[in-house]
Amino acid sequence: MNKTDFTKLLSKQTGYSYSVCKKVLFESKNLITMLNFKGESVTFRGFGKFFLKQHFPRRTFNPQTKRYYMSKNKIFVDFVPAKKIAK
Repeated sequence: MNKTDFTKLLSKQTGYSYSVCKKVLFESKNLITMLNFKGESVTFRGFGKFFLKQHFPRRTFNPQTKRYYMSKNKIFVDFVPAKKIAK
């Protein structure tokens, strides 16, 4: 299921218009991302936790060029589902 299908289903189940549901999902995603980059984790009880994760630069091998290079520092939002959902 993609975002469009999810939004249509949410609209159907809640009775709100498609455009309202789309805006709520978009703003929720932006708010979670903004809070994570401010240093706060966002936890929904019974659903899961959104938090920032960082991968530090490391030495990596490219098999096509047969050369080593340093990968970039990566910071991204990660999600860990609650135990109930993970099952």
